[in-house]
Amino acid sequence: MISLKGKKVTVMGLKRSGLSAVHLLLKEGASVVGTDTDPSLRLEARAFDNLPVKFKLGKHDETDFFSSDMIVISPGISAVHPILASAKKREIPVIGELELGSSFLDPRKTYAITGTNRKCTTTELLGEMF
Repeated sequence: MISLKGKKVTVMGLKRSGLSAVHLLLKEGASVVGTDTDPSLRLEARAFDNLPVKFKLGKHDETDFFSSDMIVISPGISAVHPILASAKKREIPVIGELELGSSFLDPRKTYAITGTNRKCTTTELLGEMF
């Protein structure tokens, strides 16, 4: 498990999973900025009105990234995005939402199913086995 208390974290991409990442980061004591190029996400952001998070919608502002201790990206964000490339050059860690979430799981109780085909079948089989 990684320690997030007091860390400045930028979440890039705020659809469903991005908002879940924001919830986890806040729960773990991080200072969070959520950013997305889609300005229509204002309604979703209102669910956080009473929480200590800043949302920047409509465009990405480099200063939000370069002042962060860590950047969390949604699956729909390209890992070669120019802002992320600049952040990596500045040695700011960039991780995906799955990496963030999985760092809080007990590895003794975690099973991962990956690949492009037959995940549903494999998941059903494991469910029956357990």
